Amino acid sequence: MFMIPLEVNDDISEAKEIVVQDSRLFYFTQCFELGMQVSDQQAQEIETALIRYNEDLETERPLMPEVTSDIMNLYGLELERAEINSIENQSYRADLVFTSGDRVDARPSDAVLLAAESDIPVYLSNELLRDQGKNTCLDGSQMI
Repeated sequence: MFMIPLEVNDDISEAKEIVVQDSRLFYFTQCFELGMQVSDQQAQEIETALIRYNEDLETERPLMPEVTSDIMNLYGLELERAEINSIENQSYRADLVFTSGDRVDARPSDAVLLAAESDIPVYLSNELLRDQGKNTCLDGSQMI
């Protein structure tokens, strides 16, 4: 389980929990749940990253998110957040948002891996939550 503080604005909601279950990744906001299919390998990598984050564990060799984080630190790049913002052709889309305001397109699974490694929040588009998510507060309502 990956716990981060909850904040909400008009366009995006912060994930308060991210859970890997089999080959599915579940994001939970204050009132919505969004599940997405990932490969077995991605699920294992994300689960490992979340466990490492929560338990502050070291791996024998650096994993790709650690290497990427080290490279960003080397060049003074700082991540602010990850945003899962849309779905196109049945594939979810995400951006890594840097403190400079620059954005980089990323797969949601990679964005979550870097978020765990960099200790940054993950946000989801409210439109995406309404269209693809399940409302857990108001039985059947799509209001945020």
